[in-house]
Amino acid sequence: MSSATHLVHGAAETKLASLIERINASDKGVYIDRQEAKQVLNDLYNLRKTIPDGKKNEAAKAIRYLEKLIYSCLLTENLKNYSQVYKREIETFSNPGTAQNKSVSAGVQISCGCSIADNITAIKGSGKLGYTRTCTTDTDDEGIVGFTKENKYQVTLGVNAEIGCTDEIAVQLGSEVSAKKMVSTGINYTGGAHAYCREKFSHKLFTYKNQGIRDAIFARKHTLLHHQRQAQNNQTLFEQRWGALTGKKVESKSPMPFQADVIPKRINATGYSANIRANAQFSSLASAGARLQYDFIKNAIEVDFLKNMFTHITSNKCEAQHIENLNTLSQRYSKAFSAVFNNSEQLKGKKISDTLSNDDIRHAVNSLNKTVQEYSQCVQKYCAGKNSEGKNKHTFEQAWGVKESGRYGFLQCAEVILATLATRLPSGDVADSDTAEIRQLMSQVNNKIANPEFTYDKRKLAPLLSFANVVTINNHSHTVTADLNASLGNGTIRGGGKVSLAVINKHVDNPYRIRAGEYRDIEITLTGNVTLANLLDKLTKEFASNAGVALSDLHSAVANAFSSTADASQGIKILVRYFSPDWSNGDEKKRNYTHQVTYLQSLKSANVTTNLSGTSGIVGGGISLGGGVSRTDVLAQKMGTDTLNYLMLRFNYFCGKPEEQPVWQRFVHENRSNLLSLMKNVLTPGTSSNRELDLLFKEKHDKTPESEREKLWSDYKQIRSDILSTRHDERYFDKGLAGLVTLMEWHKETTDALFRSALTPGNIAKPQKNIIRKVLSPFGK
Repeated sequence: MSSATHLVHGAAETKLASLIERINASDKGVYIDRQEAKQVLNDLYNLRKTIPDGKKNEAAKAIRYLEKLIYSCLLTENLKNYSQVYKREIETFSNPGTAQNKSVSAGVQISCGCSIADNITAIKGSGKLGYTRTCTTDTDDEGIVGFTKENKYQVTLGVNAEIGCTDEIAVQLGSEVSAKKMVSTGINYTGGAHAYCREKFSHKLFTYKNQGIRDAIFARKHTLLHHQRQAQNNQTLFEQRWGALTGKKVESKSPMPFQADVIPKRINATGYSANIRANAQFSSLASAGARLQYDFIKNAIEVDFLKNMFTHITSNKCEAQHIENLNTLSQRYSKAFSAVFNNSEQLKGKKISDTLSNDDIRHAVNSLNKTVQEYSQCVQKYCAGKNSEGKNKHTFEQAWGVKESGRYGFLQCAEVILATLATRLPSGDVADSDTAEIRQLMSQVNNKIANPEFTYDKRKLAPLLSFANVVTINNHSHTVTADLNASLGNGTIRGGGKVSLAVINKHVDNPYRIRAGEYRDIEITLTGNVTLANLLDKLTKEFASNAGVALSDLHSAVANAFSSTADASQGIKILVRYFSPDWSNGDEKKRNYTHQVTYLQSLKSANVTTNLSGTSGIVGGGISLGGGVSRTDVLAQKMGTDTLNYLMLRFNYFCGKPEEQPVWQRFVHENRSNLLSLMKNVLTPGTSSNRELDLLFKEKHDKTPESEREKLWSDYKQIRSDILSTRHDERYFDKGLAGLVTLMEWHKETTDALFRSALTPGNIAKPQKNIIRKVLSPFGK
């Protein structure tokens, strides 16, 4: 305590002593609750501000590190209660069909037009090259939350004509054809809505300092992820400085930053569309129109299911391609193998190509463990701001021959060494206790590599430490859309509405069989919108009037070149989906479509566009910029009553996820009457659900050993009995539902096995080269 009090002065001495006593008492088992922790945090902050020369004072530095640790713990407590904080949002994103989009766009256009008759006032041909960047978060039909960044490149050719019927009525006719290319990269959250919302919470902004209004406005705020990383990276420095301050050994256990487990995906899509439209303008106040459009989209999707190298090898499920990829990487990191072997007295002079005993492997793993531990501490201090550790970090990487991506390349190298050593251990059939002990040691090292104690991005690191198993999904769709719209208002403010009917024919090839087949979607959309047009034009005229500039000159020089529109809309969409799954239709030429689900969705969107254009004779051109946001929420979902397929999709999402059980219960409650109808249909000969039941039982029967088939028949009869009892008395609903759940479990066994067999071994990800290179001195070599 004396060493602590000598570092501060005056009244701060007593307060620091009191705080240390409270913290020491907490170490002995006295729990400090949330409010007390907040008070300690506030006291520490106020105390630090009273210390002269606070930025250099050792006590102030130690207090600052403790502040970061306590604040990180406080925010983590908030994170533990995220299900309450985001309960509504979690429920929303657990519903298939939920989506939110943010987009920006830019385009270049050239047009050519003229008047060709008295009543045809203008005819124009145009061509446009456009680019759109869209970020989408959505929930698919199974309930998986995904995030995607899409780059779309589009070429459009159009012809427009305006016919003046009378002085008050004009008709615009137009048609367009376009071709587009979309390239998307994204992720699927393996934890679903809970993992997505938890990560979203981690990126919220926080501050804890007591501030006045001015300071609050300009204060720097950080995310929870930032605070946790700061506390984690400062652990070693905190232990050293706080130990010196208090005169006792201190161990810091900072919460690890949360990073969701995700599945990478890539989408390449091509498409084209064509439309014709007609619009009638009545004076300047009212308009009405119609549009007919056809769209074709073809998607090629690749999804990477990552398996940690060491874990996958020790599970004895490794493909030959995986071993070949590992051997290729091992050759690249030959320098690292030599360094690991030479760091052990028992292994000097040996090579990975030599025959290695269990003792040799143990010594190699211990050497690897020591190097990884030292490297992690070095990087942790470097991330905490100790720049001198940067040279040590580079020395570690140079010794192993790592040239790419710094810490990520080093960790991949360590994982390759560990996985290669694991392949040299005896297989599971001949493994003894000594081998099991070495595997346990390896597992501990693998955890240090996969979850390092310094700042890292899990999405960058995980692919480098994993074997990729790629699933390829192809789909294409044809969409025909008919719109009717009407609007009322002047040239600046206009309100309107639109009724849209779309029919979508979609074919999906997917190894996950309950998604593969033919879709028929019917979408009915009712939308109302308010448009604010020519805002820049109006503002320009207003400024010109105040400045005394002639409007006629300005109008021709500037105002006509600018135009802008802000559009806000809200609407309702009804989506009715019919589905003909491949697994239950077999080779039948005539597809059997059944109602799978109906969604009621609310739509909200806001868009802003700005155009800069110019003309020269009959030729014109310009550029356009735009941006927008939209959100789709599911108000209700009603499953079909004559197919088990949709129930399978929902069950597979909820199965094995305790945190999702409230959502499952809500789904069952909302679809109780539909489930009762399904229970009646599933036992009725000739129905689609009855045919699916027969297929499920046949699959289960064929896979069941002869000695167990009698019990299977008994279980099947009980399932039918439970469902049958529900048909006659709704009080037995839970028993009937349990019977359906058993069928879902049978289906999941077969479906998961088929899906696993469709996985194709992919290549191991390579670290990317450092884009930013150090600037060399002109006098250096």
